[in-house]
Amino acid sequence: MLFLTTDDNKVLPLGFFSKALSQTQCCYAALDMGLLAVEQSILFYHHLLDCNTFTVYTDHKPPLTLFKAKPTLNKIRRRRLQFVSQFEMQVKHIAGVHNEIAEYLSRVLLKYDPEIHQVYEALMSATQVATLLQ
Repeated sequence: MLFLTTDDNKVLPLGFFSKALSQTQCCYAALDMGLLAVEQSILFYHHLLDCNTFTVYTDHKPPLTLFKAKPTLNKIRRRRLQFVSQFEMQVKHIAGVHNEIAEYLSRVLLKYDPEIHQVYEALMSATQVATLLQ
């Protein structure tokens, strides 16, 4: 999810992004899945993130090591890290139990609930409209 923090510290939701993993991506190590998630989210919202400082919160600790140290990188990790490094951002860990919105959406969307489905459709429509308006 993408949020905006206003000058008076109100947090406003701006959009929701979700993408299914390919069969190959399902076999990725946790480090690579986390880096892929950051990369795909930035690609999706780059028109809003360009020239802005932002924070990425993740409940996966492995990607944090890529941003703090310079481990030996394979070609794919190096390319992804090079892309996300173009943006002025911080990457912070948030425990899954404290990442309530993402946790809720990832669990609830697995089963069909008409009320939740309406909320999901509204979020997706708003995100699609925002994308079309760029």
